[in-house]
Amino acid sequence: MLIRGAIKVYLESISRFLRIVTFCLGVTVADEAVLAEQIDSTDSTKRLLVVVTDDDFVEASPSIWCEDSLQKAVEACRDKQRTTSLKIERIRAGSPSLLRGGRSITGVPRRVICFICDGQRRILSCCVGVPSPRQLLAFSEDADELSVSIALARATELNAEAEKDVNEATSLAMIVRERAAKRVTRHYRPLLEKIDPSNAIESNADLIAEALANDIKERFLFDSPVESERWVSAQQHAEARRFWCETMLISFVGKDVDAIWPELATSVWGATPWRSTESVQQFATECSETLQQHGLVLELDLTKGFLQSESVTGPVTTTDDAPGAKREASLVQALESVGVKTCDLSELAVLMRTINQSPITLRNPKTKTTRWVVFKKAEEKPTLLPQDAEKRLEDMIRLLVK
Repeated sequence: MLIRGAIKVYLESISRFLRIVTFCLGVTVADEAVLAEQIDSTDSTKRLLVVVTDDDFVEASPSIWCEDSLQKAVEACRDKQRTTSLKIERIRAGSPSLLRGGRSITGVPRRVICFICDGQRRILSCCVGVPSPRQLLAFSEDADELSVSIALARATELNAEAEKDVNEATSLAMIVRERAAKRVTRHYRPLLEKIDPSNAIESNADLIAEALANDIKERFLFDSPVESERWVSAQQHAEARRFWCETMLISFVGKDVDAIWPELATSVWGATPWRSTESVQQFATECSETLQQHGLVLELDLTKGFLQSESVTGPVTTTDDAPGAKREASLVQALESVGVKTCDLSELAVLMRTINQSPITLRNPKTKTTRWVVFKKAEEKPTLLPQDAEKRLEDMIRLLVK
C-alpha cells in the first residue's frame, strides 16, 4: 500500500515537473497533452492480468482450468493493494474438443503463462505457471517500478532534443537487465548482456536453454527437462521458471502483449498455440458462405505442430504430410472442379464452431490420419477421409458437383 501511494505521488510530481519543462522548452500544448496521456496510461491503479492457458480455444466458457487458484491470488493481491484495479483477461490457446469428439484432455499436465500489463497492453511483468498470492504481489510491484520508468522514458523522448533517438525498449531492457543481475542464479547471470530485445524470442530463449537446464537440474533434480511430463507439471507453479522469466523479460518488456504471447507460448510449450486470428475467422466466414450454395472439400495441412495436436489427429502415419502430394490426374481434375480449399486444424475448428457443427473425431480407429473433410451441407456432419481414400473422394466430389 505504501509503495502504491509513493508511486502515485511520484507520478504526480513528474506531471508537475513536465509542465515546467514544457514551458521552458516551448513544447506545444498538443505535446503536453500527449505527455499527460502517457502518464495516465502508466497509472499503477490500472493493471491488466493477461492469462494464456491451454484451454479449448473455441470454447465459450468464462472460466479456465486454473480459475480458482488465480482468483484467490488476485483477491489476495487486491486486499494488499486496495488502490489497484487488476482486471483479468483470459486467452485460451489449447486444442479444441470439437475435433476430439467432444472429449476433454485428461491425464496430462496443463499449461499457463501470465502477463501483467499497463493500460496500453504493454508487458511489465510475466511468469510461467499460476502465481501464488505472494508471487502475484511481487510481480505487481515489479510492474509498478517499470511503469514509472516508462513515464520517465517517454518524457525524456519528447522533451530533450539530445535524447529523441533513445529507444524505449532498449532503456527498459537495461532496467530489467540490471534488476535481473541481482536476482537470477549464477547460471543466467553471464548471459544477461547477450539478451537482445531486437532478436526473436526463440533466439534469446536458445541462448539461455543450457542455463535453464542447469538451473532446474540443480533446484528440482531434473536430468532431462525437455518435454518430460514431470517438468511440464512443475511449470504449473511460477517458481519453476522464475529466473528464466526474469531473464527473458529483457526480450519483450514494454512491448504489446498481443504481439508477444504467441511467440513466447510457442517457445515455452514447444508447439504452436491455437488462435482464432482475423485470417482464421475470414476463412471460416468464406467457407460458411460457400456451404450456403453447395458442398465443400477441405484438405488438411497437418504440417503445423499445434499444441497437443496429436490428441486431435493421432500419430501422423503418411510419408508426405504436406497438402498437394502426388495424386492421380483424375483426382486433380475432380478437386479443381469442386474448388478444394486447404486449411489447418485451427481453421477447421473455427469453421465447425461457426456453422454450429457437432464434434467430430479426426482420429481413425486404424490410426490413419484424416486428410480430407467433405461437407455436403452446413447442417450435415462432414465425411472424414484418410490420405489413401482418393477413389472414394473422387466419387463424393462427383456427387457434389452434379
